[in-house]
Amino acid sequence: VATQMLESMVNSAKPTRAEASDVANAILQGADAVMLSAETATGNHPIEAVGMMERIIKKVEPRLFEKSIELQRYVNSIPDSIGRSAVSMAEALNADVIMAFTRSGGSSQSVAKFRPNQKIIAVTPLDKTSRRLRLQWGVNPLLLSRDFSDTDEMIFQGVNSAYEKGFVDKFDTAVLVAGSLLGLPTSTNLINYIKIDEIINSVGAEKRFIEKKNRKVNDV
Repeated sequence: VATQMLESMVNSAKPTRAEASDVANAILQGADAVMLSAETATGNHPIEAVGMMERIIKKVEPRLFEKSIELQRYVNSIPDSIGRSAVSMAEALNADVIMAFTRSGGSSQSVAKFRPNQKIIAVTPLDKTSRRLRLQWGVNPLLLSRDFSDTDEMIFQGVNSAYEKGFVDKFDTAVLVAGSLLGLPTSTNLINYIKIDEIINSVGAEKRFIEKKNRKVNDV
């Protein structure tokens, strides 16, 4: 959300009450990011404007974690239902992270809208998606070096890449969100719970993925 959020601070050191309310409501309505423009580009109080925006966000954002607010969020699609279930599972099992495997960014968005306490890692093979994900609330994009046609292989490679790049620790636990039909939009329909140390550099896991792919080839 951008444009004239704290417009009066171009000349004044304090915003109007209406402007502060607009920023607060944007946060409560689930905006991923709020942005200042003229307030910092040409305004007389750029530092004060940034500080005021930060104060409002920090004051209001904790309300998003209240159950009464979370339960009001309307779920009307399978991806949203999966995202909400993933957040509930992560909280119930005290998972360290939620990993969303996505091409469009939809999977991570479905998780982020419910404002989990866990870090969200969005794994994608597409550079343009990785860049766009940087604006999603609480999302840490992880770009894979290549695309995959098999969900299991993508998860195996994604978890290993997350560990190698420091996104997760060896003994972390994670809730995974993905789609069983790669390449199709709004196909998020999978949730899984894993222990990172059981996946990383696992010869057994890699062998299972190879055997599964070979079976598919033989069946054809």
